Amino acid sequence: MRTFSCLSNGEQARVVLAITTKDNDAQIDDFGTVVDAVQAASMASSIQKLIRSSGTKRVLIATTQPIVVHYLQPDFVVLRGEVILHPEFYTDNLNCNFC
Repeated sequence: MRTFSCLSNGEQARVVLAITTKDNDAQIDDFGTVVDAVQAASMASSIQKLIRSSGTKRVLIATTQPIVVHYLQPDFVVLRGEVILHPEFYTDNLNCNFC
């Protein structure tokens, strides 16, 4: 087993995600910023499934990667001060070329 400092950035991000989401409330800052867009999308899809299956009620995720919105399937997004409800219908507003 390797220590945390010996893990790659992506592996460290996954460890932090696992620790952060073990409670009913989760706050995740800079989600997906240390990995590429493909890995961020994969992590977002996995975390969305985990959150929904675990019954976690309150999750706040901050990210600079708009692609994750599509995979997280959030109830709302705050983008530049504007609240967008059900953002799956507004992916054009998120300036996401991957969605």
